[in-house]
Amino acid sequence: MSTETENKLSPEQIENWRNVLVSFVGPYALIMPEEQINEFRDRFQSKIDKLDQGYQESKCPFEVGDTVKVTGKGKGTVLECYSNQILVKWSYGGRSRVNVNQAEKVT
Repeated sequence: MSTETENKLSPEQIENWRNVLVSFVGPYALIMPEEQINEFRDRFQSKIDKLDQGYQESKCPFEVGDTVKVTGKGKGTVLECYSNQILVKWSYGGRSRVNVNQAEKVT
């Protein structure tokens, strides 16, 4: 654990973190030194930043409203978009979810 943190927390933020950390480390969080609380916060924030980066990298390659051609199913319009699936409304009616790697954008 580092002794210096880049972003020091305000007294109010320290108190909020104490309340959060009680569920992780027990009553010790109520008397935990501020330096240790800052270190916990930095580690949590680092993990959140990594998750957010992973989410950004796995964004859907389509936009809602795009017309797509799906292998073996035909053409449709994207209604919802997730990292690895899209919800498509088919030109013949109906809708279903398909993997993004089965679809290509129609221009």
